[in-house]
Amino acid sequence: MQVTRCPSVVCIAAALSLALVSSRTDASTGYEFPENGTEQLGRAGAWTARASNSLATFFNPAGLAGQPSSLLLNSSLIWQKNCLKRTYPDGNPVRLGNGGAYQYPSEVCNDDSGTPFPNPQLAGVLRLSDRLGLGLAVLGPSTRGQFTFPSHVTGSRVGGVEREVPSPQRYLLQSDELLFIWPQIGIGWEPIDDLRFGASLIWGIARLKFSILAAGRSAGETIQNYPYLAEQYLDFQADIDVKDLFVPGFTVGTLWSPSPNIDVAAWYHWMDDIRAKGDMAVEGSVYGDPPHQRPSSRNSVRAPKDSVQVVAPWPMQARVGFRWHQPRDGIHSKMRDPIANDVWDIELDMTWANNSHFKYLDATMPDGVFLEVHNPADPNPNSSVAFAMPTDARVPHHWKDSFGFRLGGDYVMLPNRLAARAGAFFDSEAQDPKYLNVDYVPSRKFGLHVGGTVRFGALDLMVAYAHVFYQGLDNQGDGKTQGLAGAAPTYRTDYPVNGGSNRSVINALSFGASHSF
Repeated sequence: MQVTRCPSVVCIAAALSLALVSSRTDASTGYEFPENGTEQLGRAGAWTARASNSLATFFNPAGLAGQPSSLLLNSSLIWQKNCLKRTYPDGNPVRLGNGGAYQYPSEVCNDDSGTPFPNPQLAGVLRLSDRLGLGLAVLGPSTRGQFTFPSHVTGSRVGGVEREVPSPQRYLLQSDELLFIWPQIGIGWEPIDDLRFGASLIWGIARLKFSILAAGRSAGETIQNYPYLAEQYLDFQADIDVKDLFVPGFTVGTLWSPSPNIDVAAWYHWMDDIRAKGDMAVEGSVYGDPPHQRPSSRNSVRAPKDSVQVVAPWPMQARVGFRWHQPRDGIHSKMRDPIANDVWDIELDMTWANNSHFKYLDATMPDGVFLEVHNPADPNPNSSVAFAMPTDARVPHHWKDSFGFRLGGDYVMLPNRLAARAGAFFDSEAQDPKYLNVDYVPSRKFGLHVGGTVRFGALDLMVAYAHVFYQGLDNQGDGKTQGLAGAAPTYRTDYPVNGGSNRSVINALSFGASHSF
């Protein structure tokens, strides 16, 4: 059968159709940085039009067509430091304690910033024919999966005496442990020369464990019209453990090669929101009076099994990539293998993030969960006070759409043996600073990436490193997020708990191996 090349008008329409259809989707989500996969990380995620190993199952399944059969194992190690600085609108540190006797330190950061978080990826591709490839992959989002913040920090008493005080981020997040797994199957097909299409189906699995503190009472006190918490000895902690064993999703992609030097690609990814159910344990009091002392009593209660529901929105994402590559003289292969076939390549990916889908982290608690604790401020040693967990415990995030760019490339230093790569990316701000948090910092961010591949016959060994700079968010002390509280009618603090600024930095190191068959 004679196969004809793709007419230009048809190819252009096909290659750009995904970008046009998905014009209300997103780029790198506010959860992530680019990118999972060792080769992908080394190019700052500029890989949509290259799509040359089995991780194309996720990143552009159209690239599965024309690949050799292979098996790949990569793993990233992610070091992330997130910090919060609590201030009033006049720039002074937020106070706490009776009479506002204490103030928070300049900032608080997660305790585990020096511990790497492993994020592995496993994938394989089966070459069914010259024009058809089947891919399997197991990976998750390109993000960290665990944070732990201190329960106490060294603050200062007005007058200069240092004391242990409750940590200022506790009403936003105390700790979390997140597990996201995306098993998937994909197929890539080249119906006519130089035009490929692909799609993958994802069965997502998520487990979310996190701890957050709530104030016993809604009201605080004020100094110069600025609010502060006076009764930290009534704080209690909620530990939530929920899971969703089926989070459906898919990716679709296209890849067009209008000339031997040019590849044009588009890619779209959709995941359903995580809709998890599970358990909750509540414990208190957490702090004493004064706050550096142990609490006078500690009780606990558990919610009925599977009575807690959490909905975590997951933004969809789309990219368009343009790649220029220089084929090696005398090489005319239909096998997509850049380290063997090319001298060098460079790619630009443009992304758009519909992060505005994430307005709230919704959490619904069962009615009637009460915690009774001793009130140390009452002279009666047998006195106690009871608090109720709010049934509506959603946390505002108010992310917003963002744009991004990925620029990266390879240079083959030794044909079929050694390649070096580098890249950089930029993402625009993706959150209203008035709702800043410490779980994620979707501010403007910029990354510098390097990596390389060494080939030994059918075995490729890869390494990559990335440093990601976050500008951080600053609401000038005018935050809008109220903390959870155990008192009716609002079950929220009367004052914001996120006034100030945050910042973040990421270092990521990835190692990988791929074997062709």
